[in-house]
Amino acid sequence: MTVTFWEVKIPVLGSVNLNSKNVDGVSFIREKEKNFAIQRVQGNREQVIDLAFEKLNRVLDRLSLIYDEGLIASKDNIISNYFSGLKNSSVALLTLKLRKDDRFFDSDTSRLIEDFKGNDEVLGNLLGYYNKGLRSKKEDSFNAFLSFWGVVESYIRHTTGKKEVKRQDFVSFFQILEVNKKEADRLYKSYRSTIAHAGYDVSSTYDRNKVSSIIPRIQELAKQVIEKFLLTENERTN
Repeated sequence: MTVTFWEVKIPVLGSVNLNSKNVDGVSFIREKEKNFAIQRVQGNREQVIDLAFEKLNRVLDRLSLIYDEGLIASKDNIISNYFSGLKNSSVALLTLKLRKDDRFFDSDTSRLIEDFKGNDEVLGNLLGYYNKGLRSKKEDSFNAFLSFWGVVESYIRHTTGKKEVKRQDFVSFFQILEVNKKEADRLYKSYRSTIAHAGYDVSSTYDRNKVSSIIPRIQELAKQVIEKFLLTENERTN
């Protein structure tokens, strides 16, 4: 039986040098001043794109936290090149586009992720919301706020086991992060609830600017939540 392998090579746009890094089996190289992510995927033609993107997205979510960048891979303009003469395998090269915003590297967060041995499912969920917030904050502050808020809510659900997280749960948790009750109430009532229940006019410049002004704060808190989770899990598993 012939085993089909696909070598997936993804250009990574931006000036951050990722050469020689390896994250969960996805390795990075640098060619002609450009970064490329490479992974080998086993599967048939119908499966390989979804498998490659599923793995890649998990890696991008981790890198988005480390570099504080919104990372997203696009399925547009995929190029497939088949190679012959390989025993028991068929290899194809898929070239995908990758968009990146902003550039910043957090070495402390990088070490926390590298040392992580805890609940991958929970971490993946937290990182996924955070990456979504980074990707949308420049164009859609409403969606960005809810994405960063999703980090907080997911963490509370995980630590409390509650399916429904109420206002007091958020207020109590924010106080652990040294957020005073007044600010916690304002974040919940004036932003989270108002946005979730369509209380803002999305076409209003005033409303857009109001929500945009709080994005740095909720992003900061979301990152604190992820770092708290990483530290707690690393201490628990060591």
